Amino acid sequence: GRPREIIRERARLVVTNPDSIHVLLPAFTQWRRFFSGLRCVVLDEAHAYRGIFGTHVAFVLRRLLARVKLETGSEPRVIMCSATIGNPLEHAERLCGRQGVEVVNSDGSSRSAKVFCIWNPPLADGHKQGTGARRSANNEAALILAELVTMGVRTIAFAGVRKLVEIWTKNTRRKVGPGLADLVESYRGGDTAPER
Repeated sequence: GRPREIIRERARLVVTNPDSIHVLLPAFTQWRRFFSGLRCVVLDEAHAYRGIFGTHVAFVLRRLLARVKLETGSEPRVIMCSATIGNPLEHAERLCGRQGVEVVNSDGSSRSAKVFCIWNPPLADGHKQGTGARRSANNEAALILAELVTMGVRTIAFAGVRKLVEIWTKNTRRKVGPGLADLVESYRGGDTAPER
């Protein structure tokens, strides 16, 4: 229909999926204008392309690259993105069927300094050394978070379960008082859209 024709004739960027590429490869001649200018193929979340699905994607990608080279003489650059892959070089070479893949594993984005804190709560009052009785980790977390809020430090605290998120939020708000309590918010998967 008309929308595909507009995409074929005017688009500079097409966001799609491997199945759609598979379907349009037999109609390559209709897409010649787009493919003749193809410079980059981007695969996001490349680590997801493994197993049977990864094999399917690899064959579709290789067919696309071969067809573009055959029909236009162009060899588009393949850019794969993943933050969670242990073997990026081998994985990328297997997916695109090319050797000489360059791995970029440095992060040049600007960001402020980060500080990671691991806290071992002090011994509880009234307990002897060596008994191991410590103050409540939840109360200690609220104390630390309240101090950070008071100091104006933007902070994220991770809790293992929803109930702890609620406890930490309530206790931190109580400790910072009414002037700063509105700066303390919880965010959890169970929040409804209005709560977010």
